[in-house]
Amino acid sequence: MIDQISHTVALMRFQLCLAQVGQDQFDKPCPCDQWSIKDLLSHVIGGNTRVAGAEFTGLLPEVELGIQYEDSSRLAMERFERPGALSDTFKAPFGEIPGSIFIVLRTTDVLVHSWDLARANGENSDFEPELASEVLEVSSKIIRPDLRGPGRPSIRPEGTGGFSRQGNRGSGRKPDI
Repeated sequence: MIDQISHTVALMRFQLCLAQVGQDQFDKPCPCDQWSIKDLLSHVIGGNTRVAGAEFTGLLPEVELGIQYEDSSRLAMERFERPGALSDTFKAPFGEIPGSIFIVLRTTDVLVHSWDLARANGENSDFEPELASEVLEVSSKIIRPDLRGPGRPSIRPEGTGGFSRQGNRGSGRKPDI
């Protein structure tokens, strides 16, 4: 079951991957089509901010992005850890959804983008195999193609092994970046 612990693990994995990014690497391309590392950060920080119910006003200067990510992660974790949070209704870009679904979407998003970040930076992307398997199985059932955006394939679990072998299959990523 994807829960607050799973969400925290995904956030921590992203932070570990982000720590490997140098100040001169934010413009590097990501496996997420047409996104740079900086675009990816904006998306993840914006999503964390949305969980907290705050407005995302944009990225800080590059030297402060690590701190901005940590702050947004803390706010997202605190929001999902509140009593009753998984029963609360959250505003997502596509409408209102229960916290029990939103935490799955956010955990999936952050873990997939951890993989993107690791691949973009040439780091090991074989991580969190148990969580990756669970995320892929659950998300393949709840993330419909219309939620992924036009022309984006759905995420579906295939194969075995770590996230890099599972996460890039059917996710619209360029695994060889």
